[in-house]
Amino acid sequence: MKKEKIKKRKKKQELISRQEEQRNKIQPDIEMEENPKNKIPMNIDEFEKIEVLGGGNCAFRAILASANLKPEEWKSLRKITAKLIREFNWGENLTALNYASPEELAEKVETTNSFVGYEELTPFFKHYNIKCYIYLTDDKYKKNRWIKINDQNENNTTQESIYLSLYQGTHPELEGHYDALTHPTNQLTNFKKSLFEDIQKIKAEYQPKNSQIRILLWNCDSLGTYTKRGFLLQQLYENNIQICFLQESMLIQKDKLFLSGFKTYRADNTVRRKGVITLISDQLDCLTYKTIFDNENGRFLQVKLKSTKDDGTIILNNVYLEPDNNNKFTIPQEIWNSEHIIGDLNQLDTGFEKIGKIYHMKNMGKIINKIEIPKKISDHPMIILQMEIPIPMKEKYQTI
Repeated sequence: MKKEKIKKRKKKQELISRQEEQRNKIQPDIEMEENPKNKIPMNIDEFEKIEVLGGGNCAFRAILASANLKPEEWKSLRKITAKLIREFNWGENLTALNYASPEELAEKVETTNSFVGYEELTPFFKHYNIKCYIYLTDDKYKKNRWIKINDQNENNTTQESIYLSLYQGTHPELEGHYDALTHPTNQLTNFKKSLFEDIQKIKAEYQPKNSQIRILLWNCDSLGTYTKRGFLLQQLYENNIQICFLQESMLIQKDKLFLSGFKTYRADNTVRRKGVITLISDQLDCLTYKTIFDNENGRFLQVKLKSTKDDGTIILNNVYLEPDNNNKFTIPQEIWNSEHIIGDLNQLDTGFEKIGKIYHMKNMGKIINKIEIPKKISDHPMIILQMEIPIPMKEKYQTI
């Protein structure tokens, strides 16, 4: 086992060495200076280091920090860089970096959290006409040196400069870490303005549009049996449901309920009566939930989801009221004033849109299907709705 690990480590080190040799051959405007005093306008001791988080996104965070912009905008910067990579004339340099096409490199930059080397950032620096000086600390070769990128004209005083530090350790699986270097005399006025405007444009371009969310509504008349839970889960998957509203779950707090792929929010009763459950797909971000209930009348459950609306949230209400021929039961004011309400209100005259005999809804989209349920499972049908609401689906990669 140890021999295999040693072999793998040696192969990894050999691969890194070959990549370094290839990288040293590419692009004549990438210079490695042994004596920084001859070419670099300032001494390394005069800089202040701004440390940024790692996780593969350190290069983008460091660039943003150097320009005094929010490092949290690294996702937008990845998208900008990927776009520039696709448009850049690479020539033979892309082959030296072991990429088959610009699209392959752009895809890596845009959709993963992988580490990005300074050569791969060349299109970015050229587009913004920025000289980039990187102070490389290399434990492998036991020496420090400056790397200069995109110095188109050393006498060009209008070309702004950005300074970064790059640490490369000896461990073969650790690719490196960038931090920002700042100096009081170094101003990035034009770069900061251009980059800020482009970040706003890319955010607007990639702003999630209203999502077509599929909703399942069902008075399940008890969710206590595995047969009924299995049937429900099958319907959720087959109909591509993102949000499910259940009434009369008839569970108590000690009853366990787990449905794969969904977060479960419950408003149980102290006895096996009434109760509502809201299921939210793992594709969506649920921020909070709140149980509002009246033991005499029914159950009411609010969930607050992450939204692209101005306030950043959207509230959905799951309601259940017991049958009442005298129409004396009421909905709590907090629920009544909400924009989105759905559930089983039986015969209550709400003025909301009615679906069959018992279901009511307010601003919950359109009905696309009605599923009749076998009598041995439930007396009530399942209703499938489609709703266009500003809820973003989770992206391919997570923030680090």
